[in-house]
Amino acid sequence: EGWPDLVGKVTPTGRTLPTVTTGVQKVFELLRRIAGDEGRMLQVFNSFDADKSGVLELPEVMNMCRQLMGLTYNEACFVQAMLDADLSGAISFDEFLKGIRNTTETLDLTTRTERDVLAVLHTASTTIAAELGTFWATYGGHDRDGNGYLDIAEMSRFFRDLFKGVDSYSLRVLVAYAYMMDVEKDGLGR
Repeated sequence: EGWPDLVGKVTPTGRTLPTVTTGVQKVFELLRRIAGDEGRMLQVFNSFDADKSGVLELPEVMNMCRQLMGLTYNEACFVQAMLDADLSGAISFDEFLKGIRNTTETLDLTTRTERDVLAVLHTASTTIAAELGTFWATYGGHDRDGNGYLDIAEMSRFFRDLFKGVDSYSLRVLVAYAYMMDVEKDGLGR
């Protein structure tokens, strides 16, 4: 009791900003709409691969999510983390295709999805509250340059180390949620 669930972000000044609440249901409904036509999906993927690298990086995913789906920055961060199977920060077409299909199939019942996401976040919050020292020690160990920020790959390693044995779905939910809290919109978690 008394320890808040992961419901917002504390800024360096100590102010708490609330989370964006429109998220999960809207995102997966929109993803479900584009999941059927592989040819169209390749066309969309290639049109947003601005540097023609064969992968969509965070700024390209943001652009795609905003233009095609009208998502906010935070919702687009959630999509990025859910589609990025290896949490490398870049999405190949194969990851894009499989990610959309797997995510929409796995999360077909939106009410179940939201309940599952909330359960993962509640479990994480409870664990963090019980082991706050471990949380900060683990965070500090992954903040290699000591600037107080973790990029998406560092964040996924941080959560893997903090929550030993976490399943891949829960890990993606945690990383996705952490990036929905990206108040500065710079792709770094604090």
